Amino acid sequence: MIRPHLTACLVLAIGLCAASPAGAKEGKLTGFDTVARAGRKAKVRAKLETKGLMGIDPDVKGASLDFFVVALNGVELKRPDFLGSEKTDDDGMATLDWTPDKPGQYSMIARLRKGAEHTAAPAEIHVAVPAEGTPLLLVQLDQTV
Repeated sequence: MIRPHLTACLVLAIGLCAASPAGAKEGKLTGFDTVARAGRKAKVRAKLETKGLMGIDPDVKGASLDFFVVALNGVELKRPDFLGSEKTDDDGMATLDWTPDKPGQYSMIARLRKGAEHTAAPAEIHVAVPAEGTPLLLVQLDQTV
């Protein structure tokens, strides 16, 4: 006789396997917002981790991430603007050097390249590029509360 909780575990496991492509590992992409100046190089960053146990998510090394601008000043672009690709380092971090050509609020995404070993939802990244001379007040919320 199969116990009810064992049956539920089997159904959950089968459902999880069916939800992702064969052999793909579930991952988590996180984007990091930044402030930049027009005409100056900025670092656009995203981190890839695998889903771990009890909140411990191991970093993924060597995965290719593609970066795109998807909106400017709140207006979605008709076609995302491809910025480039970078591979994740030992800490799961991919860093793209990008130079914004004009001030504005850039909305970007980083996503795993098709055919990747992992699956993950795209990460949102916001880059504020204020006009020259605009005063800034930076506030960091470290997400520990």
